[in-house]
Amino acid sequence: MPYALLSLALCLSVILPLPAHALDRTQLAVIVNTRDPLSVRIGEYYAARRRISFQNFIKVSFPPGKTALTRDEFDAIKTAVDAQTLPNVQAYALTWAAPYRVECMSITTAFTFGFDRAFCAEG
Repeated sequence: MPYALLSLALCLSVILPLPAHALDRTQLAVIVNTRDPLSVRIGEYYAARRRISFQNFIKVSFPPGKTALTRDEFDAIKTAVDAQTLPNVQAYALTWAAPYRVECMSITTAFTFGFDRAFCAEG
């Protein structure tokens, strides 16, 4: 009987997912728009509070204030971000209020999945 329980426990440990772990400060990158003073202040504050290292403090530059980026504008920003992102980064913290869209989709979705019209909101 103990052998059967041990076998069951072993099988379950192999097929059940491991618990998720919180991201640590080495896995998070803070992205700031250097042309937006509020973005810079938010990014610096957040990085200091979370002890994000300078290697994970990513700087981009684009005109602030408009609500949406074109796909070409986003692609240029994303290329700059990708060039500065270390391999261990798993998530980004965007530190600007606008733009919050890339054409028809949210900017966070565009950063997460890439620009794809399949993710565009309807209505």
